[in-house]
Amino acid sequence: MSEPLACDFRDAELNHLRDALKMTVSQRWQWLGEAMDFGFQLARSRAEQGLVTFDPHGEVLWSPELERQWRSSRA
Repeated sequence: MSEPLACDFRDAELNHLRDALKMTVSQRWQWLGEAMDFGFQLARSRAEQGLVTFDPHGEVLWSPELERQWRSSRA
């Protein structure tokens, strides 16, 4: 059996907030850009596998059809 977590969810939330507040504005923007790039890469990868990616509201974020349209517009 694995070790219990060193902190509960509330402590983890506070630790995350403290870490975020230590970052400079430029570091936060860099992190946001990297997170967005990763999300788009993941959605495009899923589309190549024939899978649809939904946003938090249940709307289509990216799909195989959108990937085809995007590729044809770049050609």
